[in-house]
Amino acid sequence: RPLGNLPCWLGYDPSGEGDDAAALVVVAPPGATYSKYRVVEVIRMDEADYQQQFEQIQALRDKYNIEYIGIDNQGEGAGVYQQVLKVFPTAEAIRYNPESKSTMVTKAQTLLKRKLIEIDNVYLDDVLPAMLAIQRSSTKEGTPTYTARRSDETGHADVAWALLHAIHHAEFETLIDTE
Repeated sequence: RPLGNLPCWLGYDPSGEGDDAAALVVVAPPGATYSKYRVVEVIRMDEADYQQQFEQIQALRDKYNIEYIGIDNQGEGAGVYQQVLKVFPTAEAIRYNPESKSTMVTKAQTLLKRKLIEIDNVYLDDVLPAMLAIQRSSTKEGTPTYTARRSDETGHADVAWALLHAIHHAEFETLIDTE
């Protein structure tokens, strides 16, 4: 285990069709010895089937002390989520709607503005373009929400959504009180 027994959070964005790849992001949250959220691993899986995606989650659970898993369980993620629940019953299902997207983006913006997220240089080319692909927009009814542009480089911002799923576990009070 590269981080020993330090707790980590895992965010998973499932694979869809075309340029929509599955992505996994492991984050080490702040603790007694470190005050920032650290992105410690990013895995992008192009064209991985459900079983391969589940096996990769299992491998990360063996490699890190995963205490939280946030998974988009809609559509393509439903199958993997059901498998994960068998081995990690507290995995959180993340259902996209304007409110949940706004909450996740607000948490990420807060952490970024306060310089409380660290990303290893090895993963910057995966994380930053994906984060920048997420744009504020609105639903047909005019409700504010967030969407992502698709591109060859970022897919459907899969790595960014996986990161947002991981830090979704952060409590707003923690973001406000952390120094």
